[in-house]
Amino acid sequence: MSEKNGRWSLLPAAGNVPASLDGQWRGGSQTDHIDKYLARGGYAAAKRVVSEQSQADVLGLLEKSGLRGLGGGGFPVARKWRAALANEGPRYLVANAYDADPAAPLCRALLETNPHALLEGIVIAAHALGVQEAWVYAKAENSAALRRLRAAVAEAEEQGYLGLSAFGGKLALQVHIFASWGGFAGGEETAALEAIEGQRAMPRQKPPFPTESGLWGRPTVVHSAETLANLPHLAADGAEAFGKGSKLLALGGDVAKPGLVEVPFGTPLRQILTQWGGGPAAGQSPRAVQIGGPTGAVLPESLLDTPLGHDALREVGAFVGSGSLRVLGEKVCMVDFARGRMDYLAHESCGKCVPCRLGTNRLTGVLETIMSGLGRKDDLALLDEFGNLLSQSSLCGFGLTAPTVLRTTMTHFAEDYRVHIEEGRCPTATCRALRTRGFERKAAV
Repeated sequence: MSEKNGRWSLLPAAGNVPASLDGQWRGGSQTDHIDKYLARGGYAAAKRVVSEQSQADVLGLLEKSGLRGLGGGGFPVARKWRAALANEGPRYLVANAYDADPAAPLCRALLETNPHALLEGIVIAAHALGVQEAWVYAKAENSAALRRLRAAVAEAEEQGYLGLSAFGGKLALQVHIFASWGGFAGGEETAALEAIEGQRAMPRQKPPFPTESGLWGRPTVVHSAETLANLPHLAADGAEAFGKGSKLLALGGDVAKPGLVEVPFGTPLRQILTQWGGGPAAGQSPRAVQIGGPTGAVLPESLLDTPLGHDALREVGAFVGSGSLRVLGEKVCMVDFARGRMDYLAHESCGKCVPCRLGTNRLTGVLETIMSGLGRKDDLALLDEFGNLLSQSSLCGFGLTAPTVLRTTMTHFAEDYRVHIEEGRCPTATCRALRTRGFERKAAV
């Protein structure tokens, strides 16, 4: 836990870009061993909470800080905990460390370099929620992260920070690790519950919400690993020093320094790209950014002064999502970009609900028609109709947010769609069919 930007950093690595998006770690110190973590004050906050603070004290601290979930939804943590506490136990806790977005390996980086921060956060949450069993749900292919997490759990048990007699008998807490194989939809919170119960990792119908009926029908609190890893910092520093907190982001696309960074909430997107990302890639100028992963919104350059925050992004039709921030240069065709995203989402749909299973494929097909030069003006209305169907009737957040990339490109880059349909050309010369000379355009515009 290194000092950074006035607070402890979740990723204790040297420099502003601790990890690259190609899966290779780029150096820096690690606190995956408990001796290193303890030397930096690790588990001191948890010890004080377990020994001196009541459930009401911890909830009061959460409410004062306004901490919200960092897994994408931004739901207030204190409100979720109160909803779970309103139901009789036993209660369970699940740390969702499943990186659904392959371009944003935030949990993998956290588990590889600072797993004890997550475990200490689990201890604090378990004390406040009256939980005796917790699970860490992670991707099976992240072998190094799982290996270090298992070692960290063993170390914490040996030193008395986990187990049936943790902290001198003041806490009984067992932490289980569940490794899951799956696609994008496997990271949804109810899909995680299904997997832990031994079922296929597919989302459940809500309500009931997990805080009412989660694992084996019992009240269950599901948080992202990043959310729980922030609890030791909050407990140690207090609400005022903690401030708005920070967010791990994965910078990618047409940016000079792609990688993982930790950025304070409230920082404008433009500053993130220039200060942490080193500005646009050579020979490029940013045309837009996509924030929130494959289902995230595409914001034009004119909105880059929007600060990083749940409410501020919601005002412009975006959300934090997976923590991915992808820069789109001036040579990116927005119709082609939307098609690529919709094609990926169609492939990653779990297929449980009809609107998502069919809707994502249908939207991809309409976009491919427009890119081929056979698009019609009516196709825009068709895209809007199918997008509304997905966002209103899909089973989980995957399908509900899937049309976001389509809607935001149609809103902010309507000219790209118009040129494809009315003029039969691609403004960035990206679409191969529209670059072919002499093709006969058969669509009636």
